[in-house]
Formats: sequence, C-alpha cells, structure tokens
Amino acid sequence: MIATIPGRFVGDAAGLQRLFAAEGRDYVPWWSPEVREMFLAEPAGDPIEVLRSRGITHMVFHRTAFTQQFLERTGVLARLDGRIRGVLANDQFVVFELLPAH
Repeated sequence: MIATIPGRFVGDAAGLQRLFAAEGRDYVPWWSPEVREMFLAEPAGDPIEVLRSRGITHMVFHRTAFTQQFLERTGVLARLDGRIRGVLANDQFVVFELLPAH
C-alpha cells in the first residue's frame, strides 16, 4: 500500500528505511537535520510547509504511547493539529498526510 502513496515520508522507525528503500521510496528519520524544523521550539516559519517544500508529504507514526508522548513533549503534536489526515494504518503504524496551509 505504501508504494501507491506519492511523496517522501518522515517517521520514527529506523527499521522502515530498509522497507522503503526496497520499494525505491525515500524515508527520512525524525533525527535527520532535514526535518529539524518540526522540533524547533520557535520555528522560523511553518514547519509543515518547509517539509512539503522538500517533498516530504507524509509522516509514519508508531502506534505507541511513547511516540505520542514524544510528539506532545516536543510540541510537534500541537503543530500537527488540523494539519494531518490519516491515510493508512495497521497494528503497528499509522500514516498521515501533511496538509498544506489554507
């Protein structure tokens, strides 16, 4: 199913890099400098628009309390409020589309 979703992905699961690479897809981990805007206390601009300008259109989250707590603690969850749409889920992961500002 991931193969049918266009764009680049960012997420918290290092193991997914191999899966995406095997499908010829790009997967950027959260710890990459390319996505640091999501985690800055005071981003210079709209972090979602920065990611989208780099072709990153989707996020993959683990379905764990730890992931949710991390996103809440770093302020990312608040930045995503109203800016994501669920597109795919299974028992371990959920995929969200990063929506452009309106």
